[in-house]
Amino acid sequence: MVLILYVESGTGSLTLAKNVQHTLNSQGIDNKIISLHELLPVWLNRFLFGYYESWCVQDKNYFSSIFKMQWFYPALYKLLPIIMYCKGMGHRTQVPHQFKYANAIVNCSFFCGWFSRYWINKAGRDIPLYGVLGDYTVSPGWQLKVDRLFVPFDFQSQIFKAIRRKGGKITASGIPAHLNQVSSAGEKGCVMLGGGGWGLQISARTIERLLTHPLLTRLIVLCGKNNELYDDLSSRFHSEINHQRLEVHAYTEEMPDIYARASIVATKSGGLTLTEAALSGKPIIITGYLPGHEEDNMRVFLKNNAAIYAENDKALLNAIHTLLTDDSKAIELKSNAAKLVNDQAGHFICKIIKKDLIHVDT
Repeated sequence: MVLILYVESGTGSLTLAKNVQHTLNSQGIDNKIISLHELLPVWLNRFLFGYYESWCVQDKNYFSSIFKMQWFYPALYKLLPIIMYCKGMGHRTQVPHQFKYANAIVNCSFFCGWFSRYWINKAGRDIPLYGVLGDYTVSPGWQLKVDRLFVPFDFQSQIFKAIRRKGGKITASGIPAHLNQVSSAGEKGCVMLGGGGWGLQISARTIERLLTHPLLTRLIVLCGKNNELYDDLSSRFHSEINHQRLEVHAYTEEMPDIYARASIVATKSGGLTLTEAALSGKPIIITGYLPGHEEDNMRVFLKNNAAIYAENDKALLNAIHTLLTDDSKAIELKSNAAKLVNDQAGHFICKIIKKDLIHVDT
């Protein structure tokens, strides 16, 4: 059985886990998805993750400096065993039972990777430990002993060197996404506006301004799990929704259909969202980013002329106008974005895991 571990930070880690599960299921490989939060006590969840969501929703960037500190995660990882032991979690009996029966573990977060290694060592087991990146960069948190880290593409990184020194391998696979690469143009004038799993950086003012554009025939707004935003927009724009000029969605599993309908994707620069938009063959406008991973994701796409950055509502309107009136620009962005993704990433990762499982069983 392959254990797939994720953290409840936005929806990116869970989506990544589901994408890996999809390919494992297609190969008939037994697997189970579980949240790291289910395995940790409340106090430890609060200590590691308690403030992250509120910081993001309130647009506070406290974690930006943490992301850039090379020493932070190595220091944290050395302190965690001491903290856990003092809290009574250091005994063998505290190893989650899932880790006693798994044949391999796929980690969709560096915190998952650290706890997986910690518990495997406590259980006295030696099974393959994988990491899967969901961004176009790598956090210092991945300075771990993992057997293999799957990355979007091969690039220079001190973190990769650290992993290799510990005996791990770096494999350029692409980011696994449960979408096939397509070239459908979508509905002319239909724009998708997304803010990730928490519906970040979406405002009523932005929507009002976008709806003034005469060539924008339909605006699809994704609020994710931000129920307060969803309720506010649904009430405020009741008339526009009734006239089918505007759609407001809460968290949805129907993303392939929404990507297919859109002719333009405007979104903050989450790694999985950029990957899905590129696989869907849609020109991308980046409307914002969280400092750290997402800022670097944006840099990768802008450097490769695979997206337009719109730093405010006026720039967003101009970018939409350009892509709705200049087909050559839209084609250029789509073509360049397609070079940054791999629609077979999940199957490539699954093939390697399946091969390793044969050796584990032997």
